[in-house]
Formats: sequence, structure tokens, C-alpha cells
Amino acid sequence: ALYVRQRPGEHEGRSTQEWFRFQTATDFWAWVESHTFAKCKTWIFAHNWNFDGSILRTGATLTGSDWQLTTYINDKPPVIIRWRKDGRTIQLIDSLNYFLGSLEYIGESIGISKLEMPHTDATPEDWDTYCKRDVEVLYQAIIGFRKAVKDLDLGNFQMTLASQAFTAYRHRFMDQQILIHDKFAVCKMEREGYYGGRTESFYLGTINASVYSLDFNSMYPAVMQKEDYPVKLFRVFKNVTLGNLVQLLETYCVVAEVLIDTDQPIYPKRINKRLCFPVGSWWGVLTTPELQYALRMGHIKETRLVSVYTKANLFRDYVTELYALRMDYRRDKNPVFEYVVKILLNSLYGKFGQNGQKWEDTEHTVEDSGGIIIEENPDTGQLSKYRVRLGKTQEFSRDGESENSFPGLAAHVTAYGRMMLWDAIQQAGEKNVYYTDTDSLIVNETGRRNLEALTDADRLGALKVEHSANNVTIWGAKDYRFGDTEKHKGIKKSANKLSNDTWEQDQFTSWDAQLAGGTEGFIPIRRITKTLHRTYRKGRRTDSGWVMPLRENV
Repeated sequence: ALYVRQRPGEHEGRSTQEWFRFQTATDFWAWVESHTFAKCKTWIFAHNWNFDGSILRTGATLTGSDWQLTTYINDKPPVIIRWRKDGRTIQLIDSLNYFLGSLEYIGESIGISKLEMPHTDATPEDWDTYCKRDVEVLYQAIIGFRKAVKDLDLGNFQMTLASQAFTAYRHRFMDQQILIHDKFAVCKMEREGYYGGRTESFYLGTINASVYSLDFNSMYPAVMQKEDYPVKLFRVFKNVTLGNLVQLLETYCVVAEVLIDTDQPIYPKRINKRLCFPVGSWWGVLTTPELQYALRMGHIKETRLVSVYTKANLFRDYVTELYALRMDYRRDKNPVFEYVVKILLNSLYGKFGQNGQKWEDTEHTVEDSGGIIIEENPDTGQLSKYRVRLGKTQEFSRDGESENSFPGLAAHVTAYGRMMLWDAIQQAGEKNVYYTDTDSLIVNETGRRNLEALTDADRLGALKVEHSANNVTIWGAKDYRFGDTEKHKGIKKSANKLSNDTWEQDQFTSWDAQLAGGTEGFIPIRRITKTLHRTYRKGRRTDSGWVMPLRENV
């Protein structure tokens, strides 16, 4: 382990370093505690705390040493866990909050190669060298990111990339005040109109021909740079005429509940908890770009609630500067930091879309099963969700919106992205697109040629050809084989394939379950079998393999 103390103020840039070799969890935590100070936070980084936390017997050791748990966020990632004792704070932060991928991949990117794991009969010195290199890779990655945050003036260092993006934007790029309203009915409509990316199979089966996978270069940042977004709720109307809706869209951003009647699968609708794009008629919530398109096509018949916002280009400078930085990292062959900047670009809008759902401490007592406990109130019938972590009982709260949430703004970003994808589908041509996933398309040779005008390897918002193959099989959303590469949601790359739809893979016992069972100190692994049932529910497969969209009727 490596302890680093960075000196602020006039001594900034200087640091104290101390290496420590340990063989027991008790020794490690005693060493950590000796480096904690009153009114100071000691940050402890590990690459996958859910593994190291168990091996180091974190829960048992710290609670046994009178440390009090104050924060427990373990979403694998992010992981943010805080402990306090006598005015001192220990803060466990997963480096996966910033860097996805293996330490080997991170090391290659920053020029420090991870060493090969020694044989089981290797000397202690060999193992020391191996483990020390892992720590060096992690240290250089974290310290490099902290330095980048400071040098680029991205605000105070944060515990996740999404928080860093939001902090950077507010600190240096937000030159237009964004006003958060508290109108419940409008918030509810905005939230309903906040849909994700379009993941859809237009064809199911095998294609034995030239097939291409194309991706947009930073699709969401591209529309953030180009378009105007809601700044302030201006007015709320009911039952406006279509003519008035057209006029409002000339000046303002709009979120509206409208009666859709379409013969094209363009507009989003949640059907059985799946995001679908049906044809037919239904009441749904659309935002500015989809409303403009639907009005031009004659696909809107009526309106109900209509919220109108003043607008501005909010993100141009943020996206322009960070995308240029991302290209610099690409030219320097530093994929890890290129990825970091990519996430800074892609995660900003999502902070405006965060809801108020969170785990909160409660005095209510439940049995510590390691999992989620559902209880029904006998008087009201209302269901409540609880969990116990490190002796602390928490209740899942669904109260309203988070402090800075503006779902109408976030909904505009994803809507512009979906319309950008729809334009590409249209340009590729009917029966030339087999599959889409948020910002990518799988097309045939004709589709690729039709999209050539939109293709550029580096330009923001352009398409680039990622892969090509002569044999592709599509079973459904996030379930396909592209040449020699297979992608199946829920199936690990290391899984052993038993049949066309069945795999065997390792399942690691979660740290949460170990905390509940008091079994920290090792990682139980069991072998499980997973079978994909492959029933496509976003459309109807025809005998030709092409998928017909679902049909809705009011």
C-alpha cells in the first residue's frame, strides 16, 4: 500500500510518500488509522473495492475499532463509503468511479506496464514487486486525473466522473443561469418524457453478406453543442391548438403531452417496461425536436398539458473544449484518459436528469439478510424497501426530484440524439438497417454507401465505421454475433458456451452478502448456468426476418 500526503497552499505540489508492506487486514487498518487526523479526510482508493473491501475485512475491522459508518453508496460502481471516529474521516473511493477497465489496460495507457502474475511458488520478493507495480499504476492514474482536473480548472476534485462533469460545468462553463422550477405536474410530465437511447432490432436472424457497424462520434455531446436547451419555465398551457404549438416552438423549448397518430416507428413509448417505438395512436410526452418533426409530418392530433421554456445554447463551450481535449488524448495514444474525457462529455446531461431516489438511514429494524427486504404496511398496503449495510438500516426513498434535477432539459438531450439516429436510419434507407443501439447502427453495403456523407473518423457528431463482417446473427437487443465477436447482455466474456443459448460462468458473492453473513476475508465463487430465452418483445418478427413495429391504439 502507498500513503501520499499532498501539501496545500504554498507547498502545493510537494507530497510525502510512504510504502507499507502488510500480510494481514489488521495490520493494514492499523497503519491506515495511524495516518488519519482530526478534521481531515483520508481518501483510500482501490480498483474494485467490492473485492478488496472483503479481502481486507473492512466491515468487521472498522466497526470493531469503533469507526462509525456515515455514508454507504455501493452501486458497483460508484462506491463511496465513509467512516468517522473522533473527528477523523476515512473515505473509501473506488477507482472504477473514474476508470473502467482492468489495471493492465490503465497501465498500458499511461505508460506503466502491469507485470505478469508470479507463479504460486514465487518468492515473497517477486510478489512484492508485482503488487507494488499494481499500486504504482493506480497511483499514477489517480494523481494524473487530479492534476488534469486542476490544470484544466474543472473545479474541486469529485468522487465520480459524473459529479466532476457537473462541477466543471458549473465552475467554468455555465454562463447562463439555469432555473429549477418546482411545479409538480410539469416535473411529472418532464420525467415521463425523459426516455433513453433507442436499442432495437429491425431484423432477426443471420445475414451472410457485407455488414458494417457504424458509431456516432459523441452523439449526445454533438447535439449538446449544437442545440438550444430549456433555461427557465416560462408558461404552462392546456389544450393549445396545433397552430399555436407551431408558433411556440419557433421561439421556445416545449415539453407537451400530445395525441400521436403515426404510421412510422419514430416516437418513444414505454410498453411493459421496455422502450419501444410503435405505430398507431396513443397519448405520449414529446419534447422540442420530436414535436417539431411530428407536426411537420402531421402526426399530432391533440394536446393536453404543454410546458414552455425560455432557451439558450448552454453547452457549446463545454463540449467544444472537452472534445478537443479528447482528440488530444487520442493522438497521444492514451485511451484511458480519452475515455475519462468521453465520460465527462457524456455524463453531464444525466446530472440534470437525476431523480430523488436514494437510500436513507432509518430507525426501523429489519432482519439483515444481505439482500433487499420488502415490507407491506398493514394499514395502507404501501410497500417499503429496506436493506442493512454494516449494521445500518436504510430505506429506499422515492421522494420527488434531486436538488439540481431538471428532467425536461435532460429529456431534450436524449430526444435530439434519437432524432439524429432516426435521420441516419432514414438516410441509410429502408431494409438497409438491421440494428441500432443508442448511437450506433448495423447496416448493409447499400446503407453504408448511403451514409458516406455523414462519415468522418474524428469529427464531432459524424459517423465512423467501427467494424465490418460477412456473417452476422441478431437475436435481439444487445444479443448478437458480429463476425467473430459475440455480445450477449448478462453473459461475461470469460463465460463457457455450452450451447447456442446457454453459458456457464463464475458468479462472485457480493460484498453486501458477505457483510450480512459475516464472512469477509475471502471471496466465495460459484459456477452458474445462464440461458437466454430470446423472445423479442419490441416488435413482431415476420417470416422474412424483418421486424414489424408494435401497434398501439387509443
